[in-house]
Amino acid sequence: MTTNQSLALGFGATQLLESPASYARRSIKSATKPITSSDRYRNQKDINAQEALITHETAAYHLVVTAAYRQIFGNVRPMESERLLSAESQLLNGDITVREFVRCLALSSFYRTRFYDAVSPHRAVELNFKHLLGRPPQDEDEVATHIEIIASAGFEGEIRGYLDSDEYLQTFGEDTVPYPTSWNSPIGQPQSAFNRIAALEQSFASSDTANGKTSQLLTNLAKGNSFSIKVPSHVHLSAMRGTIGWSSAGGGLNSAGLANHPSPAIQSLWRYFVATGGFILTGLVLWIALAMLKTGAQG
Repeated sequence: MTTNQSLALGFGATQLLESPASYARRSIKSATKPITSSDRYRNQKDINAQEALITHETAAYHLVVTAAYRQIFGNVRPMESERLLSAESQLLNGDITVREFVRCLALSSFYRTRFYDAVSPHRAVELNFKHLLGRPPQDEDEVATHIEIIASAGFEGEIRGYLDSDEYLQTFGEDTVPYPTSWNSPIGQPQSAFNRIAALEQSFASSDTANGKTSQLLTNLAKGNSFSIKVPSHVHLSAMRGTIGWSSAGGGLNSAGLANHPSPAIQSLWRYFVATGGFILTGLVLWIALAMLKTGAQG
């Protein structure tokens, strides 16, 4: 588990990946087949077999496609008819890079109708930052700059502003899918970026369309005040279950919780002994009382 992932899990948000997803295959117009994995396994002849390379490339390709759809589409899963099959094929063949595949997703009608046309301009900008640069906007000036781009260059110009930026190329390059970068407060990002990405992520199980059409950061960015993290309710429930040793898989107590919390069977047995002991104690008290009364009467 990476640092990014472990920090994200604490707030119910996770990339669901152990590391950033990358894929590189360049179209080569010759009889020589492209090799994308041999440099990693230069001294491992068995792994350098063509079958191993094909298997590795196929797995990496599917991982990248899945990660790209999830990241760019804000965890909104498209139907099969809404997938960009032509762009997927171009990526597989090496005709386009991962960055260009991301561009295809971000310029698609699927993206535009959900994250541009249906939301406020401020919300559109903060989602573009999240989806394409993996971080929240740093301040209101940054948001205002992109709103001006939308006004002058339109939707496509706004998307190009992220994908063609130096920040994108330096962070993700041509072959890596964008991913949240603010969980471990990297150099160059303010500490507030952690709180803001938590507000934008909210939950790994929710989508950006379900999180509202209005800005999540407008007040915070405009006033520049501190931003508290609102932990989702299911995280509180998970924490409570963890405290008592609850296992979500079996719906019962796990071994970690037995030390402080007896199982239901033991609790039932304990209640039985308490009840039985109460009856015995009551009978003993009554027997002693009767014996004392009998002795007093004889005296």
